[in-house]
Amino acid sequence: MKTGVLVLVAGVVAGLVAVLGLAGPVNAGLSTLSTPQPDSFENTDGLGGFFDLTAIKTVNINSFEFYTDADANQPFKMDLFSRSGANAGHTGSAAGWSVLQSLSGTSDGNPATHNMNLTTPLTISAGSTVGFYMRGTTGGMRWNDDGSPETLADANLAASIFSSNVNFNDETADTFKELSLSVNYSTVSAPPPPQPPPTGIPLPNTGLAGLAMLPLLALAVRRWGVRLL
Repeated sequence: MKTGVLVLVAGVVAGLVAVLGLAGPVNAGLSTLSTPQPDSFENTDGLGGFFDLTAIKTVNINSFEFYTDADANQPFKMDLFSRSGANAGHTGSAAGWSVLQSLSGTSDGNPATHNMNLTTPLTISAGSTVGFYMRGTTGGMRWNDDGSPETLADANLAASIFSSNVNFNDETADTFKELSLSVNYSTVSAPPPPQPPPTGIPLPNTGLAGLAMLPLLALAVRRWGVRLL
């Protein structure tokens, strides 16, 4: 195949990749937002806490790290609920909430941190908020008691950690205790905009190399009405 035909092949392939959108969004490395570690206060089975995550830039939530109250070698089960929008006004009932992820295991000690990887990362678009409720169904959870609700933020993500030691429709929530947890996320970079398809492609030389190009040229003609020069 001649040099001119090599350039043609590269140009056609690049055009097909760009127009078909084969290059998707790119995830950056993981970043983390963390609350203070738990202090001497403990949680009990079936209770948890509410928190919101607001994306400053579009992010993928990949995992959460939390502290169980289960003693070493004792079982625990953690359930993570979510809903679109902030949790304010929606904590009195489980209606509108769905289980995003559950994790069962054996505790490494009390307190011990455990990692809940999301089976499918949760994408939060820039400017959007998702409400969460994390509950220690078995083994309980740990929280910190620094005297006020926790607000964490960096350039990509903001977290508001609200009351703990609470269940849905629980009027005895302690608004001065917050879950001790970390949120691991990655930012999502938009792919480059697609390039317009070529308006004219010269036919390659005959021979085996030229024949190999014909399926690509036929696709270009059918899909975009490319003119053969």
